[in-house]
This record gives sequence, structure tokens and C-alpha cells, in this order.
Amino acid sequence: MSAASLSASPSLAPEKDLALNQPSRVSFMDVLRILACFMVIMVHSGEFFYIGPGDVIVRDHTYGTGVYGSALRACVPLFVVASGYLLLPIREATGTFFRRRYTRVLVPFLLWSAVYVVYFHKYTDAIGLGQQLLLIGVNWTSGHLWFVYMLLGLYAFAPVISPWLRAASAQEERWFLLAWGVTLLLPFVRLYFPKVWGEAFWNHIGGAYYFSGYLGYFVLGHYLRVHLRLGAARSRGLGLLLLGVGYGLTYWGFASRLPWARTLPELELTWAFPTFNVALMTLGWYLLLKDLPLPSPRAQQWLARLSQLSFGVYLAHILVLEQVHRLLAGVVPPGLAFIPVQALLTFLLAYGLVYLLSLLPRSRYLVG
Repeated sequence: MSAASLSASPSLAPEKDLALNQPSRVSFMDVLRILACFMVIMVHSGEFFYIGPGDVIVRDHTYGTGVYGSALRACVPLFVVASGYLLLPIREATGTFFRRRYTRVLVPFLLWSAVYVVYFHKYTDAIGLGQQLLLIGVNWTSGHLWFVYMLLGLYAFAPVISPWLRAASAQEERWFLLAWGVTLLLPFVRLYFPKVWGEAFWNHIGGAYYFSGYLGYFVLGHYLRVHLRLGAARSRGLGLLLLGVGYGLTYWGFASRLPWARTLPELELTWAFPTFNVALMTLGWYLLLKDLPLPSPRAQQWLARLSQLSFGVYLAHILVLEQVHRLLAGVVPPGLAFIPVQALLTFLLAYGLVYLLSLLPRSRYLVG
């Protein structure tokens, strides 16, 4: 993923859960978002080993990169699940919801998009700087910013789906999630049948389109909070099983395609976020984390603060990562240790940078 990802975004800021009559600041969600933020940085740290000017390149340790990358594909879906867990159904007026969410996400996103336009303009001047700034409204200026467009789309749809979620039974939600699960298999079906259920060159919206994509992870988050009841031991056992099966399928897909794949879409088929194997890992991670022991009040405050800053870390980390890579490339020997060392250093420096920015007046416009 060219950047995935992800942020523990302000979409996950504390809300009052009126249905449960308790604050929705959930410590295991803070842990989940911090972990997912590090997973995103690990993914991007590994991209130096297999992405080149001609798309896919095979270098020393590329297969090892697949070991890491395959284990981390749940990073973006975990954030979407967390958003659904804490936000759905929305419990405030639509205008208030949009004002709060879009202010804390859209403004920092636009500012950082402009930063990346200026930063990357030194590498390419295919079009003028002013034109690139105008194109922010069309698409991302740095690969990892794709996530925010998707997130804003989910925000826009949240008031639409919330009335249904308030009225839907657990069984009705399961039927939706089952239909969504079928769409997660379509990337593999299309290897043999490129056009399915009404798709054609004049129509890219087939019959499964309306149940597909990240909306499924969004609804899954709500279902897990409201309807799933599993004890800690069963959660951990099932979580390990799902994580193991999902990881095996994900790595097998990467490793088996690496000898012949020449483009990233070919190589990263099982690394796509809306796939069945990645959904298995996402659910597995959730089940493993949901029954973590409650930390001390001081630790909870510390975790909450790190979680709140992680959207800013997501926005800023590519700038930090590029500098860290240049620093380490001639110091740390290439190998499997390089990726976690680079990711950890980037993670710490990005958090330090965002923390300093958060001390400025009106910092929510910088870091969310």
C-alpha cells in the first residue's frame, strides 16, 4: 500500500455512547490504533525493498519483506473497524457531526497535502506548482493520503446508514456482512472471470458493488461492539486461528506471485484491504486485543494521548520516513532487521514532531 495508512484519526475521538451510557474512550481501542499506526509505518518501511521505477523489483530480502508486509495488511481495516465501533450510529445532528469531523480531518489533510505538493515538486515539475495545489481536490498528492478521501466518504455516508443500524437486528447486520464477505472474494474470482454480475467496459458498477469496499469494515465495527459476545479465552483462541489462516493466505499470495509479477497490482493481489484473507486478519487482531487487561489510569491517559496524536503521525510520517531511510541506508546493513529499525525510529520521530506541533495554538488544524 502506498501509504496506507493510517491514522488513528480524529474520527476516533472520545464520544458519549448514549446507547451504553458510558464514555466510548476504550483503552483497547487506543492500543489498537497505536499498533495499527506502527503497522502502517512498517508497511511503508518495507516498500523500499520491492518497489522501484519499473514497479516491482526483486532485491535481497524481498521475500522477507513479504513476511512483514503480509502480517501487517490489517492496519487500514483496523482503523475503519475502530471508526465504526466508536461512531456508529452517529448520536448527534448531522450538521454537528460533519462540522466536528470535517474540521478535525479535512483542514489538517488539506494543509499536509499542500506540504507534500511542495516537497515532491522538487522531484518532478511535470505541471506547475499552482496546478498541483489545485489538483488536491481531485486526488492525493502523496500516496498515503488516499486514506483520507476514503475516510471522508465514510463520514459522508454515516448519517445515511445510522438509521438502519439503530433499527437493524443482529441477524440483519449479519446478512449485510455476509453479502460483504462475498464481495471480498471477487478480486480472486476476477482472475478467471474479469467481469461479473453486470460489469462491463461501459459499466463498472456490478450487482455486488453496493455491499463492497470499506463500508463493510465500518459496519463490522458497529456489529462487534453491539452484538458480539465472546469470553476472553474464546476470543483469543478464535483470534489466533483467524490471524494464522489469514496470514498464511496473504503471504502465500505474495510469495507465489513474486517470481513473475511485474506490476504492483499483480503482486499485491492478496495484500488488497478489501479481500477475504485481510478481513480474517482484521477480525483476528480485534479479537486478540479486545480483552486486554485495563491499564492503570496514568497509562490510560498516556495511551489516549498517543492515540489522539496518531492522525497527525499518519499525515507526517512519509516525510520523516524518507529522511530516516537516507540516514540509515549507509549505516544499518540491509536485511530483515533494517525494516523494523527504520520503522521504529520513524515512529518515534514522527510522534515527537507531532507532539511539538500539538503544543501550538489551534494545533487541531495541524494534527487533528
